[in-house]
Amino acid sequence: MKKSHSKAFNYYVKAVEREAYAPAHFALGCCYEWGIGTEKDEQQALKHYSIAAQHGMAITLYEVARRYEDGNGVQQSPWRAVFTYKQAAHLGHPYSQYKLALFYYHGTVVEKNYKKAFEFCQAAVEKGVADGQCLLGMFYQYGIGTTANNSFAFNLYKQAAEGGDLYAYSRIGNCYKDGIGVERDSRQAFIWYERSAEQGNPHGQYCLAKCYEDGVGGVELDFKRMMELFRAAAEQGHKLAREYLGLA
Repeated sequence: MKKSHSKAFNYYVKAVEREAYAPAHFALGCCYEWGIGTEKDEQQALKHYSIAAQHGMAITLYEVARRYEDGNGVQQSPWRAVFTYKQAAHLGHPYSQYKLALFYYHGTVVEKNYKKAFEFCQAAVEKGVADGQCLLGMFYQYGIGTTANNSFAFNLYKQAAEGGDLYAYSRIGNCYKDGIGVERDSRQAFIWYERSAEQGNPHGQYCLAKCYEDGVGGVELDFKRMMELFRAAAEQGHKLAREYLGLA
């Protein structure tokens, strides 16, 4: 344990002893969560995050919500998680907005609402949440909660791919294969599927397998490679790959 970390931890302890200073409680929460200057303690992390959250710190509301969602240091409660994410999102916290987008899109805990899912996702992406770019691209591609716009969708997939989103790789492949927001180019489709598959993404593996099955991108039909990819995708639970192999 670094001496400087211990000093910082002790400083934060003294700060909260003097007054209910929200940033210091948040810092202590981080120390207990990550074991910085002290031993890891999820319950203490939740305690200090909760105190800071009472003072309206959006990031601590997010941390508290995350714990209720995962059950870290507290009894799992999806309902309380969503409620607390809403509090943080109301204060403009971008990752809480992205979390709510997922809840409303999947219809878990809350009633499915594509319009709200789109709005929260758009707000999060506008504030720099790269994780939401691929989802927002999908909303635009299929007109989920908004008017369809293939050009917007393709550009968002590209941005997500530049950030390393492997699902965006395969979605770009789909765009090139079907001419969605970009000129149809089967060779580029193959390249993007291959990039995704090489990183172990199951959807990329499935799409690349289809390329070898149908000769997409000018590649030769290759039964052995096709089956390898279908099996790799199926092992990761990819539904279509499992159906193809008769495992569903």
